Parts: sequence; structure tokens; C-alpha cells
Amino acid sequence: MAGLTHLIWMGKAPSVRSVANAHRLAGLFMDGLDIYDGLAPEDQPYLPLLWVDQSAQSAMLAQDSVSIVLAPWGDVPAALRGVATQALGEHAACCRWFKICLLERECFLPFLLYEDMRVHLGAPWLDLADVVVHYERLWAQQEGQTLLRSLVQGADIDSSLTSVQDVRASLSWLTQHARAQWGQHGLMCLASDLLRLQVLMLLPGAYVDLGDAAGLMLRLPTRRLVGAEWCEFCGHQTVAIENDVIFCHSPSLMKSITLGVYLWMTQTLHGIVRRQSGEVAAQGSTLELLQRALPQIDARMPVAPDMALLFAPPYTTLANYVCMAYGGQPFFEGAESLNAFFQVRQGRELLIDHVGGFTGYQKFAFYLAPHSKHQWMACAASFGLDGYAPQLGWKSYGFGVVDTLVHNAKMIKAQHALSPCLRAELNQLAKDLGVEGEQFLKLAFFCEQVFGWGSLSHQDPSKRGLYASKTLAAAQALGG
Repeated sequence: MAGLTHLIWMGKAPSVRSVANAHRLAGLFMDGLDIYDGLAPEDQPYLPLLWVDQSAQSAMLAQDSVSIVLAPWGDVPAALRGVATQALGEHAACCRWFKICLLERECFLPFLLYEDMRVHLGAPWLDLADVVVHYERLWAQQEGQTLLRSLVQGADIDSSLTSVQDVRASLSWLTQHARAQWGQHGLMCLASDLLRLQVLMLLPGAYVDLGDAAGLMLRLPTRRLVGAEWCEFCGHQTVAIENDVIFCHSPSLMKSITLGVYLWMTQTLHGIVRRQSGEVAAQGSTLELLQRALPQIDARMPVAPDMALLFAPPYTTLANYVCMAYGGQPFFEGAESLNAFFQVRQGRELLIDHVGGFTGYQKFAFYLAPHSKHQWMACAASFGLDGYAPQLGWKSYGFGVVDTLVHNAKMIKAQHALSPCLRAELNQLAKDLGVEGEQFLKLAFFCEQVFGWGSLSHQDPSKRGLYASKTLAAAQALGG
């Protein structure tokens, strides 16, 4: 079966940058379509496949900064349809196509709707027999045995696994809840985090983050490039195994790692319910624990701060936000007014790591895929990802908007071919935020300047006063 490069976008329309990334990857595949069948299987590139929910599909088709339309089946090149049919197998009937016109090029991108595929995503969990061999290997390691003992009762793996038969329903429930209830709190990413593991179990290949890593990819994955013959799982490696780039060719190994997510989630939920309602309420399946804990978590979600604070005078407040969002120190006094934007960061991390179970992902991937780090080091440069690190500021409320301003201003200043689309995106953002369009463009250039000065002051703290003075002058020139 042909391999797939999974991309995911849920909720709202993706940014122009993300659409351009998807368009470019689709173009990379189409560029080699005429020789695809002549390549050895290990050298055939993985077809890009986008996963969206109905909300994202509607938003993509409604936005006017980039031309995206639904393509009739007959408009898609026959060779491209053939690869998609082979790669999707029994799910080919669910495949739809976007036609994206960008930079005077028309590219076709297959996509699947989350709502159509939700029931199919549970299919790998109908039987857990294939994970036993992986957990026996984990149990044979002292560290792995300690990890399992901390999460499951008893030393017998088979009997321990019989208690997790609700894993399918639990993962589906939490994915749906994060998508529907927590997206407004900036946690649509948790739905994506859970979904990317599930799609790799159903249709093995690769997952690439659409907003960051996909923009750096020089080429599409192949089995030879990612060492699939000897390394069944490889994740982007920093101090831990990240989940923004994953290569996986063993559904049973992916399932075993994802089971670690479930087990970690279960432990966290048990603690939440026990503390709130007592030991008796903390008994039962993980799905039951979810149903008891999620209303409590929902009630503690912080109220979203007013974005108007960032885009109103004095613009020193916006400057402080830019510095802090990217991991630096504020230039000016009064940064405490931004506390509400940053206090949610730790809460989001705790939700993803523990309620979402992704500490379990990292630990189980580390022990079950011991060759992952070595293989990442061996192949990262081939994809242009050897210096790649995930963006650290996204967990701050409003970061996505400000990062779009910084990125778009930088591209417009460089007179990039996408500049008309990027300007249109800024105009739409300005309308959404209630800011006058021309002023918003000036604020975008200001954010881009502050980003650069903040980076320089971080590298050379002795010049911090100089860059703060430059920022103050620029803020005052904006009328603040």
C-alpha cells in the first residue's frame, strides 16, 4: 500500500502560511507523478493527505485570501487518483479533493473529513492482541517495568490489558471534546495531537505539522529516507520525542505507544475525580472517569482575555507581549497587565501532558522505539529539519494572531510573491478584531520589528536599553 503524509487542520480556516505549506507539499508530489510508478516501492514519496473537520472545510472554502474550491473527482489527474485509491484502500470512497490555486499554480490535495472517519478511527482498538508483544518487551526492561507498574495493576500484562477495552471510546470522546469545547481556549491542538496518533494507526506513513515543519520540508518522506525497513517508529527528537513530525510504519507499535497515552490519561483522571468526589466516584472505566472529570475541567477554564488590549495604545503593551510570547523579557514596565494572556500557558500544558496523556506518549515512545533518536538524527537533514524546533510561544493566548502579524509583515517587506494573499489575510484579521485595516498593517510591521529587536537583545543583553529605546520610538510613531 502506498504511504501517506498526514496533515491536520481543525476548527477554523488555516492561515495563508499553512495553506501555502499544504499547496507546496501537494506540488512536490505532483512534480514526480509521471515517474511515480517507475520508482522502487521504497523510493515512492508519501502522498500528502489533509484531515479536516466540517468547520475547517467550510471556513477554507469561505475565506477569500487564497483560492480553494472542491474539485470534482473527474478534474483530478487520473494518476493522482490512482495513488490516492491505493493509499487509502477501503477508505478511498471517503476521499474528497481540494483544488488550491496559489502562485499561479493549481494543485490537487486529497482530504478526509473527521466526521466521516471518526467511526473508522476506532477500528484498530477492536483487538488489543497485537500490542502484547510490545508490552512484554517493555516489561523486560527495568525502566519499562517501573513505568508499567506505575500505571497498571498487577504484573500480568494480559490481565492488565483486559481493563482497557474502553480505550477506543475514551480517545474518541476526548478528541471530540477538545475539538468542540476547548478550541475556544486555544486547545484545538489537543484534538490534533490525539488525532495524529489515531490516523497513523489506521493509515501508516508520516505525520507532519502543517503550520511549522511542513514549511521547511524539502522533500516528501519515502520508506528509504525514514529507514522504515529497520526503524518502525521515528519521532522528531529534541530533549524528548515530539509529536510534530512522526514516521511510523507499524500500526501495532503506534497502537502500543498510544495505549501509553491512554494509560497516563487514566491515571490523571482517576486523581482528578478522587480529589473532587472521593474514592468511590474514581472507580470505573476511563470513559466514565472522563464523563465525570470533563465538566469539572470545563468549569475551571479561564475566561479568554480581551485581545483589544494588545492592539490599542500604548503600543508598549503590544511590544511587551511580542517579547514575552517568544520567550524573552518585556522591554517596559507594566507587563503585569498581560498576566491573563500567559497564565493559561501552564494550564494548557498540564491538560495536554496529563489529561491528554502526552507525557505517556513520550515515555512509551522512548522505551518502545529505542532507535527513534538515532534514525531522526540520520534523516532530519534530508528533509531540511535538522535545525528545526517547535514554536514555543503558541500556548500563550493570542500567540497565533501575533505570530501571523510577524510572519506576514516579514514576507510583505521581502516582497514575497504571496504578499497579496498575506495582505488580504491581515485585512480579514483586522475586521475580526475591530481594528482599522491600515493601522493593523502598521502594527504588523511594528510586531516584526519588535520581534527582531527582542531577539537581538536576548542574544546581547548589554544592548537591551538600545533596543528598548528603538521600540519606544516606534510605538510612539504609531500614536501610542
